[in-house]
This record gives sequence, C-alpha cells and structure tokens, in this order.
Amino acid sequence: MNKLIFILLLLFSTSAWGAAWNEKPILCSSYEETFSAIEAKGEKLVWTAIQFTKVKGPNNTYREHPEMLVSAKYINQFTRTYTLLEYHPKYLVYCVISWGTDLLLQDELDPNTYYRPDREVFK
Repeated sequence: MNKLIFILLLLFSTSAWGAAWNEKPILCSSYEETFSAIEAKGEKLVWTAIQFTKVKGPNNTYREHPEMLVSAKYINQFTRTYTLLEYHPKYLVYCVISWGTDLLLQDELDPNTYYRPDREVFK
C-alpha cells in the first residue's frame, strides 16, 4: 500500500523547476556615446568573445537560431568598476548589458563569501 501511495504522489506531483528566458533593460547607443562613457570611467578592455544571443522574431517569439554578437568586458582595476558590452554588427549599435562596482579580480575571489548578502557592498 505504501508503494502505491508513493507512486501516486510521484505521478501527480506538479512541482517543476526549469530555466526560463527573462527580459531585462539594457542601454544601447552609438559608438561615440558608449566609448566616451567607458573612457570617462577609465576602464580598459580585458576580454572579448563571440556570444550566442536569443533574439525575438515574428509574433514575439524567440528565433530558433541565436544571433552571434561580440561581447566585451571593460574594467578599471583601481576604482573597481566594470562595463559589459555586446555589439550588434547588423545594427552598428553597442549595448551595455551590465555595469557595476566592487569588481573582484581572480586572485581576490573567495567562493565561500562572494555570494553572501552581508558583504560590505550590499550595505
């Protein structure tokens, strides 16, 4: 009987966990406006890559194949600021997808404390 109840619970369980596409605001502008802001913050390019980005197509649905965009990270290791860009070559536009402060470099990372909400930066 216990096995039957267990099987029924498994069959009718509705809990589901999974990834979902979210939208978040990004700032897009021209080359001149984007890089004058990065230069004003004293940030320098530290890495670049080609990223695969899901984009929307007709009927507000995501296209089957992602766009290939240039992604780049700029940092100022003294003020500890960063800017994460993506470049859209089809539209000749630069988008800031993340920027912030409290940058930690590889030799400063402590995986035991980095994600804790009581870090000084969150106070």
